Amino acid sequence: MLLPSLSELYLSSGSLESLSSSLPYANFISLEDLDVSGNDFFSELPIRLFNQSGLSYLDLGNNRFHAIPDWFGQLGLKQLDLSYNSFTSSIPTTLVNLSSLIYLDVSINHLNGSLPESSGQLSNLEELVVDEKPLSGVLSHRNFAKLPNLQ
Repeated sequence: MLLPSLSELYLSSGSLESLSSSLPYANFISLEDLDVSGNDFFSELPIRLFNQSGLSYLDLGNNRFHAIPDWFGQLGLKQLDLSYNSFTSSIPTTLVNLSSLIYLDVSINHLNGSLPESSGQLSNLEELVVDEKPLSGVLSHRNFAKLPNLQ
């Protein structure tokens, strides 16, 4: 299924079970906004859906994902919502490669550890939403010194 003009796709709260089976042959070459929040996704994210240079908004919130793939750092996202999932590791350092990111929400997960010091590389970040529990460690100026736009 080739939809070359589609720029926004909102499939939130659809009780879908898998991105791969829900959109098996989709090729969204102009996709800028993708919202698949509020489904029941738990499988691995198919890279072919996200291999779009123009994707700037991605909402994967309120699903059951367990891991953030390493290739996320290659996306040109400006807004990323990963809230209300089942991530159990620390905040992955691969997210700091998202240099265009202005909004990041990783709240209501089971994350542990501390914010990576390299999060200072997100120089365009305006809003960061995290839970204080179960994150640990000390937040210092090193975490935020290079985030002049953070509100």
